[in-house]
Amino acid sequence: MLLVLKKSFIIAVLFYVIIGILPELLPVSLDIAKFLFMIPLYLWVLSSNNNWWINTISMIFGVIIALIVFKLTLSMF
Repeated sequence: MLLVLKKSFIIAVLFYVIIGILPELLPVSLDIAKFLFMIPLYLWVLSSNNNWWINTISMIFGVIIALIVFKLTLSMF
């Protein structure tokens, strides 16, 4: 369970940095930022030695955590 949470937080941070912060700092469109998120994520999952269900649960939890963080940061402004 700790492995799933650790991977989920890494995915959430990657999602937040590439989708939320990168387009504001660099002139990168949102579509390119999405691909920049997916390529390292897929390479990381493919190189992982974990079961497929651990990777799937980690990705789902990571996206949920990132969406919650997006919602919280948008409600602050």
